Amino acid sequence: AEYMGINNIYMEPIKVPGARAQALLCNVNGKDNFLLLGGGNRIEHFGDAWLLQIDPVHCKHKYLKLNTSTLPRSGHAGAMDNETNVYWFGGQNVHSGQLYNDIGMLDHTSLTCAEVDYTKTTKSSVVPLPRNSHTFCYDSVSKQYILFGGACSSGDLNDLYIFSPKTLVWEKRNPILDMPWPSPREMHAAHAYISQVDGKTNMIVIGGRTSEGICDEVWNYSVEANAWTKRTAAPIKFGAMGSAIYNNKYVLTFGGTNGVEFLNLSLIHI
Repeated sequence: AEYMGINNIYMEPIKVPGARAQALLCNVNGKDNFLLLGGGNRIEHFGDAWLLQIDPVHCKHKYLKLNTSTLPRSGHAGAMDNETNVYWFGGQNVHSGQLYNDIGMLDHTSLTCAEVDYTKTTKSSVVPLPRNSHTFCYDSVSKQYILFGGACSSGDLNDLYIFSPKTLVWEKRNPILDMPWPSPREMHAAHAYISQVDGKTNMIVIGGRTSEGICDEVWNYSVEANAWTKRTAAPIKFGAMGSAIYNNKYVLTFGGTNGVEFLNLSLIHI
């Protein structure tokens, strides 16, 4: 994989989001705009929403505060669908310690939020555990979301679920005998993308924290085959980053940590 960084050459004064980790960052309609939602640090807990505008030609970016808010949470995850909606799952209220397994939806054109109720369409035995620091990314081919990993009240997870916004049904994917499967982890990044080789949906999983600490692992998941492949490691160990896929080619990260310090923006080539 190829890696390159973006320097913070320009940032609009005053209108800048506070320093944070475990925020939701997702691309808006495949263009150079990204939605930043929530997150937190050791002092503050955010329920705000910002629009990040990238100019890759001039290597600059700026933030615009959006007139909307959600319940403060961090460690949630989500992505935009094929229309105008951003769906997110779970997260944690860092003040109370409460974990969530709810689904929220934001229409970025009207800036309206709503809760998605799946309790009448999915058996309780199939519903994922409440968690934070997981990933919840969108498969534009099947028009479904992929939930992977995170941390629940009893520890880290490596389970995988598929959620359909159309039917409001969860499906659990189980490991195949004697096939590789990532170890339990949290604070990783993950995004679904269309393979340029066969045109099928895959998911890339980057970094995070396992039982051995912050890691540099990169995994690839084939949705159709329910199979994992370990890829070349990232150049640094990092986790707790907001991230978004861009142009089906790059993963943009915001913030995060390597366990020692907070990190700047970077681009990771898929």
